[in-house]
Amino acid sequence: MFEICILGTNSAVPAFGRHPTAQMLTHMGTSFLLDCGEGTQLQAARYGQRLRKLEAIFITHLHGDHVLGLVGILTTLSLGGRPLPLTLVGPVGIRAFVEYGLAQTYSTVRYPIEFVELDNPQPGQEVYRGKRMMVSALPLSHRVPTVGYLFTEIPARQRFLFYEAKRLGVPKEKMGLLKLGNPVTLEDGFTVLPEQVLAAPDPPRRYAFCTDTGFLPELAGHIAGVDLLYHESTFLQDQEQRARDTFHSTAADAARIARQAGVGKLLLGHYSARYKELQPFLDEARRVFPHTELALEGQLISIPLNRAE
Repeated sequence: MFEICILGTNSAVPAFGRHPTAQMLTHMGTSFLLDCGEGTQLQAARYGQRLRKLEAIFITHLHGDHVLGLVGILTTLSLGGRPLPLTLVGPVGIRAFVEYGLAQTYSTVRYPIEFVELDNPQPGQEVYRGKRMMVSALPLSHRVPTVGYLFTEIPARQRFLFYEAKRLGVPKEKMGLLKLGNPVTLEDGFTVLPEQVLAAPDPPRRYAFCTDTGFLPELAGHIAGVDLLYHESTFLQDQEQRARDTFHSTAADAARIARQAGVGKLLLGHYSARYKELQPFLDEARRVFPHTELALEGQLISIPLNRAE
């Protein structure tokens, strides 16, 4: 499974409910939190996302709508008896923000936190590696130091073609040998070689998370061919100058990046509360890049396997 849940923030505040920031990425039984605005843990509970499975948290920048729920989640995990370490990735200042918040609220975290502070990271710089996921930096253009993240699945070992092995007459008790790369000789003297029943692993799936940022044409080269791109679309073209002045993007900007990068699908988000309807965002982007969808609170988006031939 490779699934993204749009958590948003506390939707009791209408403007924030239309301005979703936090996401939960779940892959092969582990989870990663992307940004953590106020109300994130309430939203996680509302949409059935289990914080105890968190392996790492990735913060794009230190504006409040992306970090104000962080200290609360860290302390909740501690109160729940979390024993495992947690990796926290973000721009320089994320450690000081967390430590100050814990100190000023007399809170204690009883599990190890590994801080990875990013100081002017380079495009493609690896910032995290787990058993099945590698994450690299995507420097963005905003009013404060901001970094997006590219999640790349680490391919599993070669796929075992069970039905091909069965067709060749390999008994179940000897299939394990083939999986490990050993030839197997059958009772009739026929030898089945590993390459006959092992196929190349599936191509890795990739997800790019880019918020907040002004229009950044060079970004397309760093995310070329990703399966899914989440790109902020704070404004429509009617507020293009406002977008430039505030280092944000329009829906058309996001679509141009998606088209130039040749992504599989574009997911829009981070809409300004000045707009009462979201359909114009979708219409504007689809005129440039048809494979576009809106990020809506509570939505689950799955990235299917890229099955190898």
